[in-house]
Amino acid sequence: MTAREQLHAYIAQLEQRLRWSTLLRGIAIFTGAIMRVLFDQATPVPIRSFLEGHTVSTAAHEGWDRLQNGELLNAAEAAGFDVLLTTDKNMRYQQNRAVK
Repeated sequence: MTAREQLHAYIAQLEQRLRWSTLLRGIAIFTGAIMRVLFDQATPVPIRSFLEGHTVSTAAHEGWDRLQNGELLNAAEAAGFDVLLTTDKNMRYQQNRAVK
């Protein structure tokens, strides 16, 4: 499978997982629970369209494109982001966020 095909397959998987977000988006807008979402360096930007109603930024836009996982998490938390969307499948094993 080529890199392009892998990207399209990954986006298709995310689209399927994010379909429920339509309902949640409506609830968030109704309740005013708009979230600040940060995409890491490898997260496909087209996913942004599924997060309508939320504030979405990228690590590169924030000037954090050279930060490693722990530094990126700390910067995002300090800046008030609610969610970090990443493609790094190993981040949960590398970071212990339970103590935060």
